[in-house]
Amino acid sequence: MTSIKISQTDNILCFSCTGHADFAEKGRDIVCAGISALCAALLGRISELESKKQTEIKKCRVSDGTLVLHFTLTGKAEECYKTVLCGFEFIAKAYPENCRIYVGK
Repeated sequence: MTSIKISQTDNILCFSCTGHADFAEKGRDIVCAGISALCAALLGRISELESKKQTEIKKCRVSDGTLVLHFTLTGKAEECYKTVLCGFEFIAKAYPENCRIYVGK
């Protein structure tokens, strides 16, 4: 099961994605591939925005099956986050046994 946890404190968005979807064997898991692609897109775009001084990454940790990313929620960063969140929500709805989203405050 992949768990996506999202919370916001002041203007800092705290995002974490952990675990493996376990939909299929490694290398054939379409759920994991979709989640991984969205995580890579989020990290790539937020990093790009940071290099342009349009957001600030407060924390970033990437390892096997894990992305933890905390960043300031500026206009462009929020737009990026909301777009990627739509993708995560679609996957969680289509594969509820393999992906869950938890939103906190």
